[in-house]
Amino acid sequence: MKYIFIFLVCMLAASVLAAPGDILYVHVEVVNIREGPSTKDPVVLMLLKGHKLLELQRQGEWVEVDTGRTGGKTGWIHSSFIGKELIGGETRDPGGVFGDPSIKVQPSEAKQLR
Repeated sequence: MKYIFIFLVCMLAASVLAAPGDILYVHVEVVNIREGPSTKDPVVLMLLKGHKLLELQRQGEWVEVDTGRTGGKTGWIHSSFIGKELIGGETRDPGGVFGDPSIKVQPSEAKQLR
């Protein structure tokens, strides 16, 4: 019985872990998408809270993501800024991309994040 319980706990834990192909959402107001898995890598894109992402792979605490309909761009985001649940109830897909003139973001809102 003890081994069955341990097996079930392990199976449940494995289903909660992120994996390639998972849909993720930005959980912070503004986040940098980087060329590589480090704060030393250049920023290629900035996204706003609620942007929908597709996980491609993980490297430590960093996740490579496909940003959706943003010109097919991919990049790296720190895992502390994303999650499987949509927070705030509004998906921004593909909106919420810096460089898009339709996006109204005040400079004070664009905090430098990881």
